[in-house]
Amino acid sequence: MQLHSLPIHGRAWTIAWALLATNVTAVSFAAEPTAPVDYTKQIRSILSNNCFFCHGPDESQRKAGLRLDQRDAATSAAESGSTPVVPGKPEESELLARINSTDAELQMPPADSGKTLTAQQKQLLHDW
Repeated sequence: MQLHSLPIHGRAWTIAWALLATNVTAVSFAAEPTAPVDYTKQIRSILSNNCFFCHGPDESQRKAGLRLDQRDAATSAAESGSTPVVPGKPEESELLARINSTDAELQMPPADSGKTLTAQQKQLLHDW
């Protein structure tokens, strides 16, 4: 059956085309691969603004012996024995467990820091 033989007229025809265009657009967007997360452009600022005060270069301020400003330190076992960032395995990364925790004792950044991560920032860290 050809489209022009369907009994659709006027406004109904416009609505039918709009629905078809919407579905085609949704499919084309869903099929596009997402760009990889860029550490320098997207991740470093999140960590710098929310984590480096306690887990950065200043040894006198550093908590739990955890340093997130250096890749080797962030991807190696911490004092606790867990690994903060496990590249390619977000489910094994302690950093992600902590930022997503609802337990006040475990959650990072801690409530008393006055810092919070947005859902978008958490997703970027997960995707990274």
